[in-house]
Amino acid sequence: MRWEATTIADFHARLRPRAGHDAERELQTLARCPLLFLDDLGAAKTSEWTEELTYRLINHRYEHMLPTLITTNLPMEQLRVTLGDRVASRLAEMTERVILDGPDRRRRTAPAA
Repeated sequence: MRWEATTIADFHARLRPRAGHDAERELQTLARCPLLFLDDLGAAKTSEWTEELTYRLINHRYEHMLPTLITTNLPMEQLRVTLGDRVASRLAEMTERVILDGPDRRRRTAPAA
């Protein structure tokens, strides 16, 4: 099975307009991918442009019932504020939430020498 993995920040970076690059084609490639892993949803700075791209990606995958694995550090209410009601409602309907508890390995201190 073909799959793609990207952070939301990298997703937006891949679609930034630039000469010789077809951003619409890139969006459709990710939107239609048989399995998409989208990391750190809600972590990137938002703008009207990023909100629209995120909506289009999530909405396509929602409408076509494509499997999508999403990670975020934000609770649903914060996602609603950050991404908007349309994206949040689709996420609530299309996903099963799994909460992972435990220490944050990015904040672990190095072992003493």
